[in-house]
Amino acid sequence: MVQSGIVLDELMTEDQARPHLKPHLEAMRRCVEDGWAEWHRVVGASAGMGVASPTSRANLVYDFVSTRLEQYFESVGVPTSRRRRFLTASIGEGSIEVRVKKFSHPRRLTTSGIPTFQRREIEHQETTLDGMAVTHVTVGYYPDEIGHGLDVVAVACSYGRKLLWSIDLREDGTIASTPVPLKPLDDLDGPTLRSTRPRPEAQKDAEGQ
Repeated sequence: MVQSGIVLDELMTEDQARPHLKPHLEAMRRCVEDGWAEWHRVVGASAGMGVASPTSRANLVYDFVSTRLEQYFESVGVPTSRRRRFLTASIGEGSIEVRVKKFSHPRRLTTSGIPTFQRREIEHQETTLDGMAVTHVTVGYYPDEIGHGLDVVAVACSYGRKLLWSIDLREDGTIASTPVPLKPLDDLDGPTLRSTRPRPEAQKDAEGQ
């Protein structure tokens, strides 16, 4: 399959991408969970925030998570950029582009948004670097039904609406090989918030899908 000169087989498989991502996986998980906890702290400090729409919540969580990720990547020498305020990080000498997004589905790990040129470019893996396909991956999350905890924290690589591969950031084997030099925005109150609902895989088995 070819899209704008990009051959699907030229994109990195999970096995090829994991060595580049592994040193950063634990930091990614911590940034997402800390950003989510920051959202809950903001709600707790302002009763009016409790009526915020899902879009407003996603925008604020994005700001909290992306700021932490930007601080982390800059601290370990990974290039970052902001286009129209959206953060991307370039890993593996530019072979992998990382972005932050809320997933719109807990198993397919798809995302949604305004169909801009930039979004189409990312969704259809249309970027090249010196003639080489750049693999776009998303560091994302999916909240539980009541918006208290997180059902999913993962890295996903998709082509259009098709999930090619994913890495569950809460599974064993994602611990960073070196200490994570995160620079906290300030002290977070209370433990990280996690969902107590069954994992999506368990739900899938129960549904017989």
